[in-house]
Amino acid sequence: ETASILVSEITNKSVAEVFFNNVFPQINPEGSLYWWVDNNKMSLGMAGLYMKTRDWANLGNYMNKEITSKSCMGNYLLDGIKNSLSTSLRKNLRYGYYFWISEISGKQVIMLTGKWGQIVVPNHYNNSVFARNKDGAAKALSKCV
Repeated sequence: ETASILVSEITNKSVAEVFFNNVFPQINPEGSLYWWVDNNKMSLGMAGLYMKTRDWANLGNYMNKEITSKSCMGNYLLDGIKNSLSTSLRKNLRYGYYFWISEISGKQVIMLTGKWGQIVVPNHYNNSVFARNKDGAAKALSKCV
């Protein structure tokens, strides 16, 4: 939640608003964006973002593009990979800047995972993306809206 608070303090907007205004339009979304907030209207920093599977895949494409172009966001993502830390929570993964790091063919890649089985793996080495959305996420979302 620290990142969510920091973004709000700097921008006077929630993380959800910043993402919705600056990133979401760039992924050419097909569906809506839902992001959980707490009782203080603070976006949850590490949970609660819901999108369609294709939009998750497009987010992965956006991340690949940013990394390849070495933009500010791309450099942030690369730095998170480079400075990722081992964790006892997931023995085969490392933790970057609010995202997991996995290995594919010996190369470190970002892995976004969700509470109900969502997964997105943008592979900036070959410009590919793996995305999966399990039924549990859709069922959970239907209870929220």
